[in-house]
Amino acid sequence: MKNSDGSALFKIGNTTVMAYIMGPHETSMRGRMEDTSQEGILNVHFFSTNYSVPEHRGGMNLKRTQKNMEFSTMIKSIFEKVILLKNYS
Repeated sequence: MKNSDGSALFKIGNTTVMAYIMGPHETSMRGRMEDTSQEGILNVHFFSTNYSVPEHRGGMNLKRTQKNMEFSTMIKSIFEKVILLKNYS
């Protein structure tokens, strides 16, 4: 991605994982209103390409969307434990 501040690429067999990091950035006024904890906010977006999953034949379906959301939540919970969000208030 063009606007990323960092990236990583990992390949093993036919699997390729790409990660892009953006930030830290100042929080918007909207973000400050929603989050009163005075801590940084970690946003995680997980997606996979259409051809990378068996159920690719009908585009993006509900089951795959829910799975992507589960992966995002899992990744976020892992990184919240190692990133000192209090340093990004």
